[in-house]
Amino acid sequence: MEQKGGHHMEDRKNQLIDLYKLLMQEKTRACEDQFFKELVKTELWIPRVPQAVDGNKKGFALLLTGEGRKFVPAFLDKEANIGRFQRENLVSMTYENLKYLIIDSPEKINGVALNPFDENILLDREVMELIDARTMGMTLKREEFQGKIMLRTPEVLPTGLKAALNCFFTEHRQIEAAWMIKAQREGESEDYWLLLMDFHGEKTKVFPQVAEVVKPYMKSGERFELVQKSSNFSTENMKQTQIYELVQN
Repeated sequence: MEQKGGHHMEDRKNQLIDLYKLLMQEKTRACEDQFFKELVKTELWIPRVPQAVDGNKKGFALLLTGEGRKFVPAFLDKEANIGRFQRENLVSMTYENLKYLIIDSPEKINGVALNPFDENILLDREVMELIDARTMGMTLKREEFQGKIMLRTPEVLPTGLKAALNCFFTEHRQIEAAWMIKAQREGESEDYWLLLMDFHGEKTKVFPQVAEVVKPYMKSGERFELVQKSSNFSTENMKQTQIYELVQN
């Protein structure tokens, strides 16, 4: 049995590398989509740092590039060339789980390096956002507002979305308030939906669940961002966009 499972994993890993090589040659959107689709299903092996170093509970090992950018090394199988890392410190997780941990990491991690000592496929945050946009139809971000963003009240919300979100929020009482806004970044012509949420607890638990609620209400190609409200962000003049407020019993 194990033999068979091993081969299956091996096939998937090789398939991903083959798709990447094809992408490098062809550079087409179709090739990108195939690579992204395969990637999100792939199990990765991540080196863990033994017990919390400097209070970094997540304990990611990080690789530094020449420009000082930080990447999480992720191996496509346990037998890959893992350099100086210890095999017994490898933990398996899906690309999706790793993505949420990176989005939520307190330190600025620039992305993922797949098989860093062989193919060295670098997926920085922009590529990770692109992967989300293509595989989920939306992007998930942690960033506080950076650069100028025009915010406006949407004329109408997608039918049924507010009710679905309210239903979810009332069951998850760590969410205190939410605003549904139309946003447009400086220098971009297209606007997108922005769901601003004020909550306590971990984004890695809240974001994926909220994303699942919102997904069915988004039209094909619509962009969507989830953002956690920071304490210094004033929502004074955003009353019309508020779709939820926790009622204290």
